[in-house]
Amino acid sequence: MKFYIIPITKKRHFLYCCQKSVISNLSLIDRFANKVNNIWGKWGNSETKWKKKLVKIGNQMIDRLPYEEWTLKNVPSHEKMHEIYKMKGIQNKVTVHYPTSFGPEKVIFTISDLVKRKIMFHKRRMIFSIIGAPFTLPVALIPIIPNIPGFYLLFRAYSHWKAFHGAQHLDYLLKNNLFNLSASSSLDKVYGTSLQNTNNHDTLLLNTTRIYTISKIIDNKDFQTHLERAIRQIQKDSSLRISDLSISL
Repeated sequence: MKFYIIPITKKRHFLYCCQKSVISNLSLIDRFANKVNNIWGKWGNSETKWKKKLVKIGNQMIDRLPYEEWTLKNVPSHEKMHEIYKMKGIQNKVTVHYPTSFGPEKVIFTISDLVKRKIMFHKRRMIFSIIGAPFTLPVALIPIIPNIPGFYLLFRAYSHWKAFHGAQHLDYLLKNNLFNLSASSSLDKVYGTSLQNTNNHDTLLLNTTRIYTISKIIDNKDFQTHLERAIRQIQKDSSLRISDLSISL
């Protein structure tokens, strides 16, 4: 497991967890979630119109989940990684790659700030989703129609649960000084001097070429999807100055 800090603007940054190890001992909750994902995939390929429409709407809602939630969901729990480290007998220091001009202090601050803002947020939202799910049971009594509100709340509970455990793992790594900070010359070549620009305007730092190059560096099939989602959300949420480096996704 390793991390990458990808500056999207000078003030907004994307943390990506790249994990190539396969975790074989999935928890009961993860196995159930995988089974639901398989059913969801079959519905997407179904000839039944309402199933295909439901999957389309559901996927659009999933894509709108905050990119920071996706970041934390991609971080495996401390318990799972500890099991792997113990089994393989390897050091559990975790490398964080970042552009040199970003600076090690800013790396730690970025991760720490994410944990502080989100760890209790996802715990509370998980609890609220679990509490709310039983109140949707009357919908399940309606013939033919599936309990969509109940399924949604259970999905959100699972998503918040994953994000909460990801935040807990980051918190553990921070408190135990287990991050190995590594300035990346490859990322330096991508960003050039754009991170050192003293312009006060918070412009987008990535264009199509840079996204493609960073994706090749990180070499993970899901990375570009997550990065482009983060860029879309930041463009929508921020009053950014659109420069010649901006991108329409």
